[in-house]
Amino acid sequence: MTVESTAAARKPRRASKRTSAAKKPQSAEPQLVQLLTPEGERVEHPDYSIDLSAEELRGLYRDMVLTRRFDAEATALQRQGELGLWASLLGQ
Repeated sequence: MTVESTAAARKPRRASKRTSAAKKPQSAEPQLVQLLTPEGERVEHPDYSIDLSAEELRGLYRDMVLTRRFDAEATALQRQGELGLWASLLGQ
């Protein structure tokens, strides 16, 4: 009994047509947005307005401090061999 290849009987596939919707035209220069002055003062921008209360800002700050503290402790444990793998978040 022989097995014949069916590859010869098949028609070759045609390349699928890709729509031009996948390609987005890119502008020559990206639009730059300045949110801080060189002195660190906030610049108002209509697309990036922040309406947060003082309580919400304190909550965000608390979360940031907690995350940094957790990262420092985990990095120390990783360096002592107590924690298998930890990529420090410092600078991110």
